[in-house]
Amino acid sequence: MNNNQAIHRAVFFLFTTILHELLLGMGLANAQTYTGRVNVINNKPVYIQLNPNVMIMPGEEVTFKASGSVDVNHQHYEVRRCKYFGLKCWYEKRSVPNFREVNEFTIKVDLVASDGTVKSSTEKVTGGNDPFKLSYTADNNSFTSPAKINAYLIYPHQQMNRTPCKGRPRFCSQGEITISTNALAVDIEQRLNRLEEELTDNFANLDPVVVRSDLFIDPLLRDTDSKRKDVQKIFVEKLGLHADKKDYARKVVDIAKYARSLHKNKEQVTILNNYIFEAYVNLGDYKKIVNEGGNNLKTAKDSCENLPGTSKQCIEYSKMLRLNAIGWMEQKARYSSTEIRVALGLLESGVEVLEPGSMDTKQKCNVHKVACELLSAHYIDLARMLTILRTSPELEKAEEYLTSALKVQRFLN
Repeated sequence: MNNNQAIHRAVFFLFTTILHELLLGMGLANAQTYTGRVNVINNKPVYIQLNPNVMIMPGEEVTFKASGSVDVNHQHYEVRRCKYFGLKCWYEKRSVPNFREVNEFTIKVDLVASDGTVKSSTEKVTGGNDPFKLSYTADNNSFTSPAKINAYLIYPHQQMNRTPCKGRPRFCSQGEITISTNALAVDIEQRLNRLEEELTDNFANLDPVVVRSDLFIDPLLRDTDSKRKDVQKIFVEKLGLHADKKDYARKVVDIAKYARSLHKNKEQVTILNNYIFEAYVNLGDYKKIVNEGGNNLKTAKDSCENLPGTSKQCIEYSKMLRLNAIGWMEQKARYSSTEIRVALGLLESGVEVLEPGSMDTKQKCNVHKVACELLSAHYIDLARMLTILRTSPELEKAEEYLTSALKVQRFLN
């Protein structure tokens, strides 16, 4: 390789690297493309599977593109050839292909529900490879009901012989048109709205197994980083309506763990972890809080790094410290000084994170009400745990914490 070639390759590598980084920044580089094939011999709509396998779900509008060419009305025939004054003759096989580009066809596409109902239909003249759209309207009974794609080609210029070309029929057609889409070409706004409704109004009927399946959070909804983050945010907001309810505790754990896997956003993951720990408290499953606390506390701490104590991230971190303290206190039938000391350390850290000095007046507590309420809860828990130790220094300290809790409560009232 000469120097010029080496330079050209280096420049090309640098260019592609920069381009990939730009695409990642825009959410384009990792967008999955889905393709299906429409065979020219189909004379009515037939099922077209998108690969990788993906379903069109209620509330999604998908923009497709068609590409490729097919051989229409291909002709087979034979020519008689002779030599030696016609004494020796034979037939030579000939054929005349008739390839036509996709922009010469009309493509008929239907979205068909499992009950056979056509949910959306388009008959698109694909001239110029223009994209075409299909919408699947979501209603109250169809959130987890996927629709399949049925399609076929119409050749408007002349009658099309759809006989397969196998066996050399006189006239036949062969080939496939490709239809494709990717996650960036899917409008999911209506489905996201329905997802919010499912997690709000229909939570009592939700089956966590269904929630974890592609029938609930389908691939098109979570195919790109930004969409996964948006979906996870909806879970964060709506699970908060049910996280403190004992009747839903097991369901909250299952669904929050699934939602946690959708994206690595530390703030959202921390909130989901707190839902899980709160549910563990309601279930009396304190040992799981202790076992799962370590890494989750680190994630919460990282989220709070360099932020004020009254920030949402630090409030969630402080809340997690308190929930872990409860886990350490309650994991055994009998309290031991070891568990109590660990719990005290967690609660003291929780107080420190909230920066009590920033909430030492009524005005500040009115502005930061959630943080003040949490600070008061920390003080009360610290006093309760110190009284269990029953030594004079601990009892004096418990009294100080109770006084601090009452002071914060006066600010709140």
